[in-house]
Amino acid sequence: GSSATDGSSATDGSSATDGSSATDGSSATDGSSATDGSSATDGSSATEGKISLAAAVGSDVLPAALLDPKASETYFPLRGSCQHLGEDYILTGQLAQPDLDFGKQNGVKSVILVRMQRELGGLGFEMGPHVQGLGLAYTHLPIGPDLMTDELAERFVDTVTKAEKPLMIVGSNGNRVWGLWALYLGSRWGVPVDDVQAVATKAGIKKLVIDDFVRAHLAARAKSSTE
Repeated sequence: GSSATDGSSATDGSSATDGSSATDGSSATDGSSATDGSSATDGSSATEGKISLAAAVGSDVLPAALLDPKASETYFPLRGSCQHLGEDYILTGQLAQPDLDFGKQNGVKSVILVRMQRELGGLGFEMGPHVQGLGLAYTHLPIGPDLMTDELAERFVDTVTKAEKPLMIVGSNGNRVWGLWALYLGSRWGVPVDDVQAVATKAGIKKLVIDDFVRAHLAARAKSSTE
């Protein structure tokens, strides 16, 4: 029951990194707790199906590819679908163990898992140890609509920003991951949530799941930056 990307719900609020290349969501410090501080926007939004791509923070211009997902049916043969946003980002639902191996073969360097721990019981393998065994950087950030906090949001943005690319963000069916993508683009480049929602809808995602939190969080950031 997957669409193009991942996204379910989760968070025990914990994320961590062992200082080498991974976090399992249950240890202690990931060393990151803030975004890159950028949040400007040109105030543009999607109209008549056209997505505005002019948002920028200084010279840090939003790459157009980050709002232009390209579906792939062959990158992960067992899952059968994922969304590429340029060369550096891949949004996907839960992957079978062999698909993670294919991800490495295809050049993936980092994996962020955003599913809750209780969602992982039926996988049949331990995702963290397997990903780390492949030599990939791994971060588990359990995220869900009822458990989101500003600190967790900032940690996610910071982790995505600093991760070695290409980066794969893994959820369950797409809704949660696209909500987090809206959080990332809004925090980094000031992209309106409605613009990301329009893109996600075309990709088969009906709801961003953490939409309400993302809107409130970005509005608070924008307000604080002008005070």
